[in-house]
Formats: sequence, structure tokens, C-alpha cells
Amino acid sequence: MKICSFCKVSKNEDEFYSRDGHCKECRRSKIKKYNAENKSKISSRRKTKYNKNKDQILKKQKQYNSENKKEVSKRRKTYREKNKEKINKQSKKYWLKNKEILNKKPSPVIKTEVSKNFDETIKAKNLMDSQGFYYLEVSDVKQINNYLYKNY
Repeated sequence: MKICSFCKVSKNEDEFYSRDGHCKECRRSKIKKYNAENKSKISSRRKTKYNKNKDQILKKQKQYNSENKKEVSKRRKTYREKNKEKINKQSKKYWLKNKEILNKKPSPVIKTEVSKNFDETIKAKNLMDSQGFYYLEVSDVKQINNYLYKNY
């Protein structure tokens, strides 16, 4: 038996982390309280860390996605089914915000050329899974965006 230094209750040793004087329950409540009070600080720290390690993170994500295609596909499908209304709401909001840009129709020649180049890139790099999802590197997306931006 061990006494928690936070709540002062005697508990079994398996209810404590190895080198901590707080029981697991107190530790969790302390962490929840800290996270609630410091949301913006935590968010900015995560953003900074992500921006600093963006290439590594994307590389790991791509590797994981390619190694676990079935699981990722299943998870995405489940998410889409569970959050259909939320996704539709976000899509509608995006469409309303970008209506003018989305309604501009490119000339058929450019559209065909873009589609052809895009499909060739996807096929050459084997970036599409069985469900039709694309696994693109940041550089691929940037190239496509630059091409579309220049030609529209």
C-alpha cells in the first residue's frame, strides 16, 4: 500500500506510476486541468513542432499509410460514415466561401491536359490505393497546385 501525495488516500502500488508520488487518477485529473487551462500554449507548441519536423512527419505518415492501406482505408470509410453530416456541412461551408473560384470552369484543353498530367504522375509513382485515395508527397501537391494556378 502506498499513500498518494496529492489526495492523501492509501492505494495499491499498481494504482501509481513507477516513480510518481501521485496516483494514476490524480495524475490524470492534473493533466486534464493543465490541458484545459493551457489550450493555446499547447496548440502553439504542437504547431511549432509540426512545422519544424513537417517533412519527417509526412514521410512517416506516408510510410504508415502505404504499409497499412487496408486499415487506413477502413478507418477513413468508418469516419466518413459516422460523420456524414459534419463532412457535408464543412463541404457546404467551403463551397459557399469559395463559390466564385469553384464556379470558374477551365477550358477543356487545359482541363484535359491537367487531368492527363495528374493521372500520369499518379500512375508513374503508384500513389493510388485500391479505394481511390491518393498518397501524394508535399512536392507533388505543390507542383500540381503551381501548374493549376499558372493555367487558370
